[in-house]
Formats: sequence, structure tokens, C-alpha cells
Amino acid sequence: MDWGSFSLGFGGLSVGALSLWLNYRERTQKLREALYTKHAEAFTEIMPRLADVHMEAQRFIAMQGCTLDSKTRPELRLNIANVASAYREALQRWYVFLPEAVISQLESFQKVLNGISSLDPNSRLYPPEYINSKDPGLLLGQAYTAVITAMRKSLGVEQLTAQTLKLIGEPKP
Repeated sequence: MDWGSFSLGFGGLSVGALSLWLNYRERTQKLREALYTKHAEAFTEIMPRLADVHMEAQRFIAMQGCTLDSKTRPELRLNIANVASAYREALQRWYVFLPEAVISQLESFQKVLNGISSLDPNSRLYPPEYINSKDPGLLLGQAYTAVITAMRKSLGVEQLTAQTLKLIGEPKP
């Protein structure tokens, strides 16, 4: 066995593998950056519309004394119809780019909203704690906060903030 030929062949193979790996990393990094940009664009379009739905629903719930009954639940749905429609349009436009964790939280928010605003014949489709909630605004607020948390985690807000604080130095208390 010729060790010189072996080491030369192994070195060439190593250089070729390293070159392929670096090329792959370069291509996937560009795709990762493009997807991150799409996430940011989606979040900035969806979030204001979701905030409108949340605020209109909270306003209506507060006007009802923070409880809903079989008469006011459908009224809630009618009251937020316009802002809910704008939210659904934005969600449909960007759905394909959303991370699974964000989709899951958006679906949970929608389930809570549908439950606290359901018509009596459909109320059996939702958990009883949504239908008979003593504070539906609290349930909706928790679901809304979970969406924000999922979006922040997806964007890496905490990590970026920590890195920025390291660069500029921690503020003194």
C-alpha cells in the first residue's frame, strides 16, 4: 500500500466534500434568510389585523359586563365581522410562510374566539369553559398573548435583544 497516494486521494476527497458542504450551506443560508424575511413580513401584516380583532372583541366584552350569554355571544361575532374578515384575508395570504408553532397558536386563538362567540346550536362544538366562561376576555387575552409569544420566539426577538445588549453594554440600574 502506497501511503503517499492514499493520503493524496483522501485529501482530495476531503477537499471535495468540504467544498460540497460549504456550497450547500451557502445555498441554504440564502433560503433561510429569505424565509426569515417572509416571516417578518407576514407577522407585520397579520399582527395589526389580529390586534384589531382582539381589541374589538375585548371592547364588546367589556361593554357586556365581562360576561357573555346566548344573546350576546352571536352579537360579538357580528360586531367584529369586518375586522375579522380583514384578519382572515391577511392570514390566508401569508399562511404558507408561517411557522407551525405560530399557526398552532393562531388556531388556538380562533378556537377561543369562535367558542366565546358561538351560537347556541353550535356551542356543543366548543369546550364548555369557553361557552360558560365567567371572563371570556381573559381567555381571549391569554390566547392573544400566546400568539405574540410564538411570533417573538419565531423571530428570535429575545436572542437578538440579548446580543444587542452585549454589543452596547447592559444598562445600569
